[in-house]
Amino acid sequence: AEKRQQSIPFEDSIAGEVVRRGKSYFVPNIIKEAKYKNKGIVRRMGIHSMFAVPMNIPHFVIGDLDTKGVIQIYYKDKDKKFTSLERKVAEVLARRVTYVIARKRILSLQKLNETKEKIVEKIYRKLDKREGIKLRDFFRLLIPEIADMVRIQSCSLFSVRGTRREVVLEAGYPEEHGYHGVGKVFD
Repeated sequence: AEKRQQSIPFEDSIAGEVVRRGKSYFVPNIIKEAKYKNKGIVRRMGIHSMFAVPMNIPHFVIGDLDTKGVIQIYYKDKDKKFTSLERKVAEVLARRVTYVIARKRILSLQKLNETKEKIVEKIYRKLDKREGIKLRDFFRLLIPEIADMVRIQSCSLFSVRGTRREVVLEAGYPEEHGYHGVGKVFD
């Protein structure tokens, strides 16, 4: 398997041109194309032409920006003549990929919203009993709910004793299989 560059410069590239103009870009012969920089890989793979199609994913949060990108489709044909049907199919593919990514983002935002509502509901339920809510209780409510979203593997809450020479483990996540038990004192 050939290794591709992790990042390709945006300026003076086909992708940059497609994003700036918002129009498809045909490359009948990659070797002759000045904007295609890494010609060694395409030579070794026997690829001679390509078609770049713009993608635009609208923003979903106020203040966020639209996400713009490019789908590049490669062909083995040298000096390829692109048909209008190929262009239409590629543009439909780009719209479909955009739809899938946008749907995934919407579902992710819905899950985030549901999680926030669950956390707030749990806190209000606790406060409704006319109890104060301690930080360790808040920790125990909050961390398990957000663990998947922020990919928390382990997390601890300590309190500092009055002498400021010791800390006490107040809570930990995950509660089972932790390194130390709750209440353990450390220098």
